[in-house]
Amino acid sequence: MAQSKRWHAPYYWAGFVIQGEYNELENMGRRSLTTHKQAAVLIALASTLLLTFFVFRRRLRRII
Repeated sequence: MAQSKRWHAPYYWAGFVIQGEYNELENMGRRSLTTHKQAAVLIALASTLLLTFFVFRRRLRRII
């Protein structure tokens, strides 16, 4: 971007400047979720959505 005439001003590319130790790979370590944790989160989300759906459906039937 810095070499292109249209985008040469730092206003356009300064936010993309790499800082720090960019020669090394980032070690995410324990921050990333394992497959089991991801599955558990998805199951909990799906269960919550289903429960919410059935509760609202039941309340709607009572009103009608």
